[in-house]
Amino acid sequence: MSKSEFQAENIILVPCSGSEYHGELARQAAIRLAERSQISTFSSMTCSTIFMKNILLGKDRLVEITKNHLKHSFIIIIN
Repeated sequence: MSKSEFQAENIILVPCSGSEYHGELARQAAIRLAERSQISTFSSMTCSTIFMKNILLGKDRLVEITKNHLKHSFIIIIN
């Protein structure tokens, strides 16, 4: 994908935040990337676990808000 094709409004980082050591490394990498890199002005982090919990609990309005936000974003998953 070239820069001219990229139309996302922002970048969303979705790190693994599992209880294992590797999950913690992924979370720390995402935090540093969001805070200290060139993408820091237009990036944010989200938690896939919270999103899935909202789906499972039937919180349709929260799921819809998240889906709309994700539609216009470039998503980077760090595992």
